[in-house]
Amino acid sequence: VSNGCRKYVKSRIDFNNFNTFINVTYTTTMNITTKFSIGDELFAIDKKTAKAVKFKVGRIFVHVPQKGTPKVEYFGEDMLIFDGSYDEDVCFATIDELIEQVKSGISI
Repeated sequence: VSNGCRKYVKSRIDFNNFNTFINVTYTTTMNITTKFSIGDELFAIDKKTAKAVKFKVGRIFVHVPQKGTPKVEYFGEDMLIFDGSYDEDVCFATIDELIEQVKSGISI
């Protein structure tokens, strides 16, 4: 069909064979290992109060972007998703590890 300078081509889809066009499945297996596990007791700096907090991991959220580095977040047992979380790089197994991290960021 011609319309001035533009050409329009009408196409037909055979719905009897439509599945042959869209029936493509990709399967990827990925193993993700986190630094800490559910049930571990961790220490972190609370974002709101800037105080050290201790919490027991109740939920782990892992975000794997198509490009870039995966992000791991830990939630306390009594925390809801909208309560906030702690990024893996700011969680520590002991209070001494947290203190050393804080000290290493201080320049006198």
